[in-house]
Amino acid sequence: IDYRHEDFVGRSIIRGRDFSTCDLYDTDDRCTAPKDRGFDPMDHQGHGTHVAGTIGAITNNNLGVSGIMWDVTLMAVKTIGADTEGRGESQDIIDGIVYAADNGADIINLSLGTETSCSLGSLYKDVIDYAIGKGAIVVAAAGNGGPDHIGDHVRGYSPASCDGVIAVSA
Repeated sequence: IDYRHEDFVGRSIIRGRDFSTCDLYDTDDRCTAPKDRGFDPMDHQGHGTHVAGTIGAITNNNLGVSGIMWDVTLMAVKTIGADTEGRGESQDIIDGIVYAADNGADIINLSLGTETSCSLGSLYKDVIDYAIGKGAIVVAAAGNGGPDHIGDHVRGYSPASCDGVIAVSA
C-alpha cells in the first residue's frame, strides 16, 4: 500500500513488512533483480494501493475514490516486488500470509494466484488452513476470465480454490 497516498490521509494503516525477494523477472520467469526483504512495505507497482483504496480509501474528501469500508484499519504486507506483471515467489507469499495471520489480520486479501488447484499437495493449502485457524477470513483472486469461465478459474486457481477461501473473479 502506498500509505502516503492522498486517499489514505487520516486512515489507520499498519506498516507490516516487505517479504518480496525479487523485483523483476525475465520472460522465462527467472528473477533478474533479487532483493533483500525489508521493513518498508511501500507499493512500487500500484496494484496493492488500488485494491486497498477500493476497500478503505477515505470518503467525502473530493479526492480519488471512496472505499467501501468507512472505519477500517489496513495492514500493508508486501509479497510481490516491483515487477509490473505481478510475478513473485510462492514462499514470499506464504510468509506474508503467516505474518498477517500472526499479527491479527481479520481479513487477508490475496489479489494474486497461480494456475494450479489447491489440493493436499498444494503450496498454499497449509498456510490458508493456518490463517483460517487463526480466525482470518481469506479472500483470493480467481483470475479475470469472465462469467463463462469463473467456475473453471476457481477450480484451477490457487489459493482461490483452497477450502474456506472466498474467491473473487472478474
